[in-house]
Amino acid sequence: MQKESVKKNLIYNMTYQIFVMILPFITAPYLSRVIGAKGVGTYSYLFSVAMYFVYFAMLGILNYGNRQISRVGDDFHKRSAVFSSIYSFQLIVSVTVFVIYLLYVCFITQEDQDLSLIMGLYVLSAVFDISWLYFGLQEFKITSIRQILIRLVSFIAILAFVREKSDLTKYVFIMSLSYMVSAVSLWPMLKKRIKWVKPVWSEIFVHMKPCVILFVPIIATSLYRVMDKIMLGQICGYTDVGYYENAEKLISISLGLISSFGAVMMPKISNLHGKGKELEAKKLFNTSMEMAMCLGIAIFFGIASVSKEFIPIFFGEEFAPAIKLSIALSITVPFITWAAIVRMLYLIPYECDGIYVKSVILGAVMNVIFNSICIPKFGTMGAVFGTWAAEISVALYQTILVRKDLELKKYLRQSLIFLLMGIIMTICVRLTAGVMKNSIVGLVVEIIVGGIVYVGLTFVYLLKTKNEIFMKKKAKLLS
Repeated sequence: MQKESVKKNLIYNMTYQIFVMILPFITAPYLSRVIGAKGVGTYSYLFSVAMYFVYFAMLGILNYGNRQISRVGDDFHKRSAVFSSIYSFQLIVSVTVFVIYLLYVCFITQEDQDLSLIMGLYVLSAVFDISWLYFGLQEFKITSIRQILIRLVSFIAILAFVREKSDLTKYVFIMSLSYMVSAVSLWPMLKKRIKWVKPVWSEIFVHMKPCVILFVPIIATSLYRVMDKIMLGQICGYTDVGYYENAEKLISISLGLISSFGAVMMPKISNLHGKGKELEAKKLFNTSMEMAMCLGIAIFFGIASVSKEFIPIFFGEEFAPAIKLSIALSITVPFITWAAIVRMLYLIPYECDGIYVKSVILGAVMNVIFNSICIPKFGTMGAVFGTWAAEISVALYQTILVRKDLELKKYLRQSLIFLLMGIIMTICVRLTAGVMKNSIVGLVVEIIVGGIVYVGLTFVYLLKTKNEIFMKKKAKLLS
């Protein structure tokens, strides 16, 4: 692809990621007030269960199909053959999993069976999901624009039809249908990109082993990102899941910035490594780690310092129990940020798949153990303890395994400086909260004060250390 096309793809991807982050900030407060904590928790629980079936239905195909399509390049006939055999495998697996889901709903599910059946639309969407083809072709425009449009329509439908607690069924239907429409909408453009080639059985099941290998880290990661909500729902009930869901939502939305940053930088480092330019790759990694930790620590202290006012104003007084959960969960952000940069900008580009897979398996095991012990005793805080155990163990394991290849002391020293900035910011925010009324205006003032303090301190730090990216941007603005 030409350089301009790569830039456009990055713009489309970043635009979609930013849109995905912003939209929940609009829908979450509305839904929290309309369907309440129990409604939010019910949807979160049922979605988490359905998500596991979708994981098994796709079986690592999103990553595997993406990679295989990108490898064949512009060869139309080879691309058609590869697509046909991979999709045939996907069709067999996803239809089988969908049937199992229906059996699960009919014979095992005891509560909210009707909602679980509606959620089956989400599971069924895996049968039609061929987004991996477009990712492999690097046609991000098609997927990004359609996703944005579908999410916008879903948002409008929620405002139009979800008006009270009894409308939970409508909400589940709107969200499940949006996933189905998103998957099906990619099929009309398929004719121009592939021609169906009937594969033989051997060509279909040759994809089993590589898909399963790529599936392992996906399912392992899901155990400490999704399983806590399922265990909370089983042990404590849907209302507690609702509190936990909204507390975690602040973290996950904010971390989208880190993921987007890593997604942009990863191909650059991979390209430099592929060309043998190790010094440049290392230099870029060092700068990326510094910038990412600066952002991650800002998110940590930002969420912790305003949660007391933000949660009741944003989600409603009913979600007051989520305040302590939000503050506690924010502690994981620096660890998640650290591990994400190590994974996306070192382990994956340098093909250290073993370390990556083992780290997420370790995180999954730690999460399940801590959840099993702590949730029955401490409820939602028990799920927080499980998340702490998972995220910290993943970050520590990856760090220990790559300690000889990366300048860890340097990164830790930089992170301590950002931690000091975060503490100063938090003090300023809490002092501001002490003199402001608990209102939307007061909250906005707190956020502005915190932003000015942290950005100001960061500006002085980057200027003094002569950060390369910062100095280049400064020179460009002054020129």
